[in-house]
Amino acid sequence: MTQPDRPRFDEQPPLTPMQFRILQLLKCGEARDALSLADVLLVGETAVRQHLAVLESAGLVIVVQDRGAHRGRPRNLYVTTPLAARYVPDASFGVLTEFLRHEAVAEPEALRAWFREAIAARARALAGDATVDADARMQHCAEAGLKSGLVMVRESVPDRDVAVRVYECPIAGLARALPMVCDIEFEVLCDLWPELTGIRRDRWKLSGDAYCQYSGMRRDAPCATDGAPDHAFEPAEIAR
Repeated sequence: MTQPDRPRFDEQPPLTPMQFRILQLLKCGEARDALSLADVLLVGETAVRQHLAVLESAGLVIVVQDRGAHRGRPRNLYVTTPLAARYVPDASFGVLTEFLRHEAVAEPEALRAWFREAIAARARALAGDATVDADARMQHCAEAGLKSGLVMVRESVPDRDVAVRVYECPIAGLARALPMVCDIEFEVLCDLWPELTGIRRDRWKLSGDAYCQYSGMRRDAPCATDGAPDHAFEPAEIAR
């Protein structure tokens, strides 16, 4: 028997009002069977089972079996999948964002200091051994960063020795809500690469670019004017 195609993660199938109510009950409460859902919703069990079948085929709920204290056949309980969050989202990030915006006005220096320390600690962890050269630390950032959602590649820019593009940033959502985070991150990058001078931000995703780009010149070497870099970070293939 051919199984129905499941929707892709980026698709959001439309729900009827009753299906949405069932999803709300399951998402915000404990696992339930069809009978208990019917009792709460004041509808027939058969109708609830039909709606649950639709939700299950859409990948929004799954069935788990529970024997509990009951004899005989186990009960089929329904629980939501991560896809259900698209219909009953968690608003805590929005609340946190509003708090940070408030603090940016009320206590700007304190908030900036906290962000700077947090971003610096994360950057040092990604860069690894501080005793190796800038290229090795950038390579380490590119490899270690993939685990946390950072997609960073090495590029060649005329008249610059070093150029790095950031296609995906782990704190992009926070930066969109609070752009000061990007400025603090830039300050941290300048401190993180003491071998470079004239570090600048050439591109910025928040201004509409496809990526953020930072570049600089080595203090002890002439500027590169053309040609490809000595080696490219492996994540470049992912980004391209």
